[in-house]
Amino acid sequence: MRAYHFHDWLLFNPDQARDAKVVDDMVSGRSSWLVLGPEAGNTSFQLGPWTYQLEAISAKIFGSSPDAMAYPDLLFSILSIPLFYVFLKKYFSARLSLALTGLYSFSFSAIRYSRFAWNPNSIPFFVLLFLLGILQLLETDKKKSFWGAALVGIGVGVGIQLHILLLFIMLGVAGLFFLFLFFKRTPILPKFEKMGIVLLLILLTNLGQIAFEMKNGFYNTRKFVRSTAGSTVEMKLGENLKKDFLCLARANLHIITSLGNGDGCDSPDMLEAYYADKRVFLAYPENKLAIELIAVGSVFTLAGYVLVVLFWRKEKDERKRNFLALTGIFGLVTFLVMFPVIDQTEPRYFIVSFFLPFVFLGVMADGLIRFRSIWTKITVSAVFIWLVYLNGTTEAKTAEVFLAKKANDANFIYLGETEDMANFLAANANDSKTIYFRGEKDYEKRYFKPLNYILARSGINLAHPASDEGESVPGAPTYFVVKTWYGKYKIGSKIGGHSRVSQMIKFNDATLIVPTEDEAD
Repeated sequence: MRAYHFHDWLLFNPDQARDAKVVDDMVSGRSSWLVLGPEAGNTSFQLGPWTYQLEAISAKIFGSSPDAMAYPDLLFSILSIPLFYVFLKKYFSARLSLALTGLYSFSFSAIRYSRFAWNPNSIPFFVLLFLLGILQLLETDKKKSFWGAALVGIGVGVGIQLHILLLFIMLGVAGLFFLFLFFKRTPILPKFEKMGIVLLLILLTNLGQIAFEMKNGFYNTRKFVRSTAGSTVEMKLGENLKKDFLCLARANLHIITSLGNGDGCDSPDMLEAYYADKRVFLAYPENKLAIELIAVGSVFTLAGYVLVVLFWRKEKDERKRNFLALTGIFGLVTFLVMFPVIDQTEPRYFIVSFFLPFVFLGVMADGLIRFRSIWTKITVSAVFIWLVYLNGTTEAKTAEVFLAKKANDANFIYLGETEDMANFLAANANDSKTIYFRGEKDYEKRYFKPLNYILARSGINLAHPASDEGESVPGAPTYFVVKTWYGKYKIGSKIGGHSRVSQMIKFNDATLIVPTEDEAD
């Protein structure tokens, strides 16, 4: 399911087109191999180059194309499945671990983020590597402990290059567990040796950017300090606490059920509207469902944390206690890191703690199974089947949209459909090496970079007309992209400064308009 129609259904938004151009330049030799990666969020600070360099290696092997550049994310997503099983087996039975891993492998959210190139998409694999390393570090066996230090070092070293949040979360969690190690009554030398291995591997995986920083007066570090010090985050304790919890609850529920909007956190606004006028709000069935999902997600998340703490207090096995402690501490640190920036956070950012809802579901199922009743086993089995059904239904509906070529919209565009649009533009370029392109703000912004990247591979340059009014340019074709709305645009109606609509070609909810010069003007 992660690889099915991988090329045609590949998400190829402006960010992916930008990164593909960067990788193309690296592979072709037009630029050197980068030692810095993409910018982190809305800051000028650049992450490490892991994503770009891995995409470039893949492009070298399989050819410089958008889908080949996404193969590393696809591979790490597939590898995260057996790794997740190994992690879950540290606490749960083999049967329950297999059921939870199966649900993860079938999760709509997990599959979705394996199907395009984006620096956070490999986070699950390296978070699992980090978590397994922490658990191994706490082992009394010396060999296992040192292997744990190696896994932590690799997990942190790569993780901090994938998302700025992991810089704080992984270092925070690792710091707490190293403090715990130092307070344990064990010889002091092995503790420093383990810490040395972790630091060495972090340095090795970030060697290129460290050398760049030393050579350039810590240029990127200074940008990070400036962006952090200059941030204007408004701290409202009660409001931020509510938003943080509701967004976490929304993400947790979406990850295991596929229900709700996984691209935005409007839960606080929905609750405000609900409390303002319940009767009017609940008049719409979709609003009633939204409130129900908020309630279910909140109860599920709160119950999950409570059960993790209760099971930890009652657990006698030290290894299992470590598993529950690590889960709880990672969740708490993530919650605290998200707290000051929650206004800029979306549910997809909780990919950093993707494992939490599965562990929460696992401890709930484990608690029921311990009653050793046939009815509890039937209940647990029914819940898992229902969750697979929910995800499968969402995946089937999504596939139907893709097969009908109706996936592109103002927010998300996909490679196959965008190639159809690019092929039309190239076929009607009239031997011109330049095509001028304008349109309604959201649609022009969404389509320009992907179309420009695809057309450039055919030797055609996509450009904006020199005039802000967007009139046709002599000797080169001009096109407008707008949201499909035939009530507004008709053949012969004016568009741009001195043009009229001569032809309209629909591509799902976007329409390409071919203008002709208005002789009357």
